[in-house]
Amino acid sequence: MTVKKNRDLGKLLVDSMAQAVAIEGGTLRAARRHRRTLGEATVAPPPRYGSARVRRLRERLGLSQPLFAKALNVSVGTVRGWEQGARVPDGPSRRLLEVGERHPLALLEAVRDSRKPLSPTSTEDISSSGQHNQQPLRTNRCRGFCGGGDTFHAPAAGHVLGRHEPHG
Repeated sequence: MTVKKNRDLGKLLVDSMAQAVAIEGGTLRAARRHRRTLGEATVAPPPRYGSARVRRLRERLGLSQPLFAKALNVSVGTVRGWEQGARVPDGPSRRLLEVGERHPLALLEAVRDSRKPLSPTSTEDISSSGQHNQQPLRTNRCRGFCGGGDTFHAPAAGHVLGRHEPHG
């Protein structure tokens, strides 16, 4: 019985090594992935948001206070309080505002025109007058709302959502 166990163990070791080589070579996906822990990595705190910064973000996204509140999943009173300086965003709200600044489409994709559906090959241009137009996705130079290298920028400057071009 001991010889059979050793043979089985040997076969398992050989199979395991073959899998390790395949995973390392990229032909096989690992069954488990290593998760990073706080002991191995750090997380930068989200930036602080004053009233002017919150208002500037909302206006650059081209959203009203009620629509901005819905996109963030907070109350309109909370957004008003932030913009009037009566309240200060904290906790998860600060991280969510940071995501909205760095990746505006993350918030804007949640906003849909209730009057007509979007086609999969276009994006929505939301003008400052509230008009919603179907426009093809096109490239535009960043107008200062890139947050340090964002991939997308918002339509508030009067342009269609597009890919960010590197600063020159």
